[in-house]
Amino acid sequence: MPKYPAELREQGVEGQVTLTVAVDRSGKVVWADFARGEPKLAQVSSDVVKQWKFKPLLLNAQPTGMTGAVTLAYDAQTGRVSITSAPEKLSNSNTR
Repeated sequence: MPKYPAELREQGVEGQVTLTVAVDRSGKVVWADFARGEPKLAQVSSDVVKQWKFKPLLLNAQPTGMTGAVTLAYDAQTGRVSITSAPEKLSNSNTR
């Protein structure tokens, strides 16, 4: 689970961050770009997502790269970070 940066939480910075991510055929995230949301949380969100590993998408029984969106929600009051978009929603595509 992503960790809320203490300094940003203390400042009351919160909200959602959506990243566009690309995953290679092994399931490794090869890039995660900020798409929308709270810009102050963009870098920490990208750093976290780049550590994730996804189950590769199979196309004709072969693993393939994919792209899609991942959204994280930060709540300063509770200190919770939740994942609001599921990895299953990633779609087949070429990676960068």
